[in-house]
Amino acid sequence: MKRLVLVFILVSMLIFFYGCTPTNTSIKETSSSPDWSKLGAKKNSSSVDWSKLEKNIAVTPTVISSDETYGYTEENPINVGGVYETGPLRKRQYLNCLLGPNGEEITYYREGSCCHFETPNGLLGIGLLDRFNITYPGLKEPIILFLNQYDYEKPMAPKGFTIKE
Repeated sequence: MKRLVLVFILVSMLIFFYGCTPTNTSIKETSSSPDWSKLGAKKNSSSVDWSKLEKNIAVTPTVISSDETYGYTEENPINVGGVYETGPLRKRQYLNCLLGPNGEEITYYREGSCCHFETPNGLLGIGLLDRFNITYPGLKEPIILFLNQYDYEKPMAPKGFTIKE
C-alpha cells in the first residue's frame, strides 16, 4: 500500500511540475480532437497565436444539457480540450459564457485539480479534472463544476444555467 501511495505521489508531482514549466509539447490527435490549426495552435509546438485563438475558440455552448449530471460530477465533466497550451484559456472562456438560471452574472474560481483519469492526451496517459466553484446572486450554496482540458467534445451549458448571447 505504501508503494502505491508513493507511486501516486510521484506521478502527481511529475504532472504538477510538467504542467507548470514551459515545454515543447506535442498535441496528440484523437477522433474527438478539434482542428487545432483553426484555433491558432501550431501542431507539435508550444507557440500559440493568442489573438486568433480567442476569436475562434470552439467552447461557446449553444445548448443546455438535459443530463442532470453533466458538469456536476467527475464521471461526466465538461470537455473543453486544449491540453497544456490552451486548456486554461478554454476553461475560462467557457465559464465566461455561462449565466445563472435567470440570466444572473456568475463568478467562479478554480478550487484545484482532482480526479485523475486515463486519456491519450495527458502526460503519461493521465489527466486531471479541474473543480470550479460557481456562485451568482441569490444562490444559497456554491455549485461545483468539473472541467476537462485534455479531451474535447462540443460543450453544452449544464442544466440550471443559461448562456450569454
